[in-house]
Amino acid sequence: MVDLHIHTRFSHDSEEDPENYIRKAVELGKKAVSFTDHYDYRCIENGRQIPLPDLKIYTETFAELKEKYKGRIKVLCGLEVGYCREAVDRYIEIYERYPFDFFINSVHMVKGKDCFHNEFSKGLNAKEAYTLYFEQVLESLSAPYPFQVLGHLGYASRYTDYADKKIRYADFPEMIDRILCKIVEKNVALEINTSSAGSGSLLLPDLDIIARYTALGGRMFTFGSDAHTVARYCDKEEIVKSALSDLGIKRCCYFEKGKIVWEELA
Repeated sequence: MVDLHIHTRFSHDSEEDPENYIRKAVELGKKAVSFTDHYDYRCIENGRQIPLPDLKIYTETFAELKEKYKGRIKVLCGLEVGYCREAVDRYIEIYERYPFDFFINSVHMVKGKDCFHNEFSKGLNAKEAYTLYFEQVLESLSAPYPFQVLGHLGYASRYTDYADKKIRYADFPEMIDRILCKIVEKNVALEINTSSAGSGSLLLPDLDIIARYTALGGRMFTFGSDAHTVARYCDKEEIVKSALSDLGIKRCCYFEKGKIVWEELA
């Protein structure tokens, strides 16, 4: 499978050189390697705007790498955009201006409060906090900028401090169904994200939510390690393959120039 969610030195929270991923992908015999560095416009952590990459340098760098490795592996240039209302016009602008292959649409802030430092859940119980998170995800799915993937559904659970942090379908069936039905309706892929440490789940979203998505007719899956170092590239790939196979899913997908490319599960 193509790992559709990896970060490099262009993200504020990674120092990895892009070519390290490319060399590893070639070594593993991958068809493509896909970069999705952070662009969290108007995302505030600890009172400051998260540093943003220079998108001209970013896209030019991957254009050069695409040419350098032509004939050996596809080098895809995506972006992980963090949703907030104030960012909508900016994301429309940059999608139209730069040659991105796709966007991952992610929620990193809830009602203006950061998830990573757990600002959003202060003073709330788990039911209240996760309901707010899911409401923000649902709102993000109506954003007018183009995006092809919904990133790490359940992300907020990584950083909360509840005794039981895990998000279960049975606890939020109506809200989760609204989200899953929306992505089916919009032909947006559901990412299976394997960076689940701290969430109480094996994957994000967990297996019960993945199964519910298929029951609702969902068939568009992407695989993302959310790696910030090459050491985690393609982490838990075999677990994801097994989980999808158990559900009768025979293929996943990635995106090139905004178009879906199907890949059979080997």
